[in-house]
Amino acid sequence: MKVPKYYRKEFESFLADIYDVFVNVMTFFQIKRLRKKAINTLGLKKGQSVLDLACGTGGLTTISAEKVGEKGKVVGIDLSQRMLNIAIKKSKQCPQISYLWHNFEHMHYKNLFDAVVVGFGAHEVPPEPRHNLYKQAYKALKPKGKLLIFDYAMIRNKPLRLFYWLYLRTIEHPNGWEYVNENHQKILKEIGFKRVKHQRFAYLFDVAMYQIKVEENGKRRN
Repeated sequence: MKVPKYYRKEFESFLADIYDVFVNVMTFFQIKRLRKKAINTLGLKKGQSVLDLACGTGGLTTISAEKVGEKGKVVGIDLSQRMLNIAIKKSKQCPQISYLWHNFEHMHYKNLFDAVVVGFGAHEVPPEPRHNLYKQAYKALKPKGKLLIFDYAMIRNKPLRLFYWLYLRTIEHPNGWEYVNENHQKILKEIGFKRVKHQRFAYLFDVAMYQIKVEENGKRRN
């Protein structure tokens, strides 16, 4: 499989090993609570199916698995084999989870999942592949399925924006600043998603959650 140029090779280094600790510290040890709160908005039921794109070390994957139960199905996809190895270790007691080393741009899923989740992955990629990610999620979802994007958003406090810009450009990813300035609702509606919602879960690091529902209106756009 060809790895895209924008992929951060650091995720095949020690960064993968300390990723969970880093995210936990940067959210003042609130990341697990925030992830659970985000997944709860999907209203997942036992036996349903979930696709986790850019699943990393499996933070959202394992929580999704708890919601859908052993009769459900959860698929985690990521480009980092090292992070996937960590996710696999976390999921030993979850037979409903399967992980794939794959590029989301080359997925071929169609109408298979009740929900697609993307946690802190959308800001890692440039605009074109990110919009392709949304399109692939749309195709993978069943009618009335839901897409959840759990990521950064623009901070409201103008004096703090310089700090935020520095954080995203130096500690996080150069694409992060462009991502938070993007009109996600407009882009997602153009792809075909309906009932776009936006809810903020944390202020300091401005974590945002977007929930998008696909509704049947006679014919579904593909």
